[in-house]
Amino acid sequence: MLPQTMPMLDLINFARQQGLEISPDHLIENPVAVSIDEARILKAKWALRWKLRKCRGCENAFNISEGGLYYLCHECVEEAKQ
Repeated sequence: MLPQTMPMLDLINFARQQGLEISPDHLIENPVAVSIDEARILKAKWALRWKLRKCRGCENAFNISEGGLYYLCHECVEEAKQ
């Protein structure tokens, strides 16, 4: 097995343990938004792999594959630029 495949297998195993799947863009397909704190508690290593996240700025749920940065939704990122 190639060394670069090990982290991906780790991610797949973690998602399966949570009863979840991995999307084609290598994000955890979660039905309920998670905050950065919740993600860190579950497994800090995968905090940036959750697809549906809770914004740190406004608390709204957002899909990171549609916009945003880390745990800030697109609107809060744009607001921060001003």
